[in-house]
Amino acid sequence: MAKKPTKYYDIVQNKAEKTAEILIYGVIGDSWFEESTTARQFVADFRKLEKENDRINIRLNSPGGSVFDGLAIYNAISASEKEVHTFNDGVCASMAAVLLLSVDSENVHPANNSLLMLHSPSTGAWGNRKDIENALNVLDKVQKVLITSICDKTGLEESDIEKNYFDYKDHWLTAEEAKEAGLYANVEDTEAENIPDNVSGMKFSDLVKLFEPSDSLFPDWVNRIAPTKPDNSNFIDMDIKLLRDAYGLDEEKYPKPEDVLNYVKKREQEYKDLDSAKTTAENDLATATQTITDKDAEIAELKKDPGADPANVDTDTDPKGGDPKEPKPAEDFFGAMADCMKVLNPEK
Repeated sequence: MAKKPTKYYDIVQNKAEKTAEILIYGVIGDSWFEESTTARQFVADFRKLEKENDRINIRLNSPGGSVFDGLAIYNAISASEKEVHTFNDGVCASMAAVLLLSVDSENVHPANNSLLMLHSPSTGAWGNRKDIENALNVLDKVQKVLITSICDKTGLEESDIEKNYFDYKDHWLTAEEAKEAGLYANVEDTEAENIPDNVSGMKFSDLVKLFEPSDSLFPDWVNRIAPTKPDNSNFIDMDIKLLRDAYGLDEEKYPKPEDVLNYVKKREQEYKDLDSAKTTAENDLATATQTITDKDAEIAELKKDPGADPANVDTDTDPKGGDPKEPKPAEDFFGAMADCMKVLNPEK
């Protein structure tokens, strides 16, 4: 069973001897957790201690964390004009290993059973091709800076550091191995009590879990961005099982391939149903609109007064105001009788 290390950030001073100790026992970085060691907090405390002390000891037991916070802390330590010593009190992994090596080699004090771990930086990226390419460019630059930082204090060649420790794998070193590699000048006789069991066989994400609360989001995030086999060429196939296995995802927590396919099919059917409903609604609307137009025309016809159309109205008078166009029936009868009488009784 892995041993849970004590986790805290603290400062202890001996004003009489003008010495101070800063303890970093946890994750590094403002972007990780409120209990983590932030660059802002560390640099402010460190500047104050520089004014009051001649020697500052920095004791580390950390899985690492944010590179950007770590580099700010590294620069503050590296640029100090006071006597600064670093101590590996158990595990110094990732960014914590770089901080351990932020002072001259003779000022690094690793416990004889302590462990050091170096590897390439990791990140998460989301977006289009350009976004991914920009993230990769940043990773390359960050890796270069980390390698340079280590070489500045150890005197080792950058090409050797990159080849041996920044090849996208985790490299665990005992204190003696780190000394043989030139990362340490000395190894202390003291023994650390804060080393989890079988830590060198752990995934990086499991190591981080030891230093953070169980309800934290960070372990899950690390599971996503810190795969155990980042050089697996099958990643490009986007095979769900390969991705889940490579990232160490819990099968009970994350979907199986058939779950994802069923979900996609369900969403596709929902889209088809919505599209069909949309077409039906559009047709119904067009029919209703035409019906309204026809009814409006009928209503307009019904609203007209009888005889309102001059073209359909008959008149018995001359439009010029003269005699009637056609005689009335009575006048026709007497006129006919008069014509008959004229025939019978012609005028002389």
